[in-house]
Amino acid sequence: MKLSKVVGLIIVSIQLMSAVALITGTHTMLGVFASALPSDGQVIDFEYSDPVIIPINLTPVNNGLLSAKMSIKISIIVNGVEVASDSSIVSIPSGSMVPIELRLTIPLNEAQEYFNEENDLQFKADINIKTLFDLISFSNNILIEGGELG
Repeated sequence: MKLSKVVGLIIVSIQLMSAVALITGTHTMLGVFASALPSDGQVIDFEYSDPVIIPINLTPVNNGLLSAKMSIKISIIVNGVEVASDSSIVSIPSGSMVPIELRLTIPLNEAQEYFNEENDLQFKADINIKTLFDLISFSNNILIEGGELG
């Protein structure tokens, strides 16, 4: 066999392996991202205590063939100022789910001031998912307009 044919076969093999890695990595990454988002109509349930604690529970599922690492940060923004945030970084093995509980904590006197219809209330989620030895990654920032929460 000529050297040029051997080199050609090696190049084709590398290209095929790269395509398979890209497809499986993208499948894993997008699957984890889609399952990490709260479902439609999910209600944030909290009580006015001191301090006010707003729990946000997520359960990302990895149905892909590769493990994934997800970092998430959720913040409350009032009139353009971040008033509370919490973050977490989790590794999600292939074929599993990992529950994440984030807790946004605000002093009661500040929460009563923030959670009224006169303020511009927003929830911000920063999500980053990496897979395939951090070679494939996806980041998204989501801004959700709020309203009166109480």
